[in-house]
Amino acid sequence: PSPNRLRNVAAEAGLTVSEPHFFGVDYARTLAEWSARFEASVPEVIALGFDERFVRMWRYYLAYCRTGFEHGSIDVMQVRLET
Repeated sequence: PSPNRLRNVAAEAGLTVSEPHFFGVDYARTLAEWSARFEASVPEVIALGFDERFVRMWRYYLAYCRTGFEHGSIDVMQVRLET
């Protein structure tokens, strides 16, 4: 959920969201590493019986997510919920 939606739902449950930590930029680096590892493993992926369509789908997904995190279109966060 969005940060606002999370705060609203938490409030409905009698909780307060505190200490938000956004780390999408860090996650972009994680996705870059996953992408590099995937590329290095493509021959094994094909040998397991997956086709080029599968490989393209994962290339697209990893690149899309990485770009979204790098540019702030999507994010990931960790929060503390307090009573």
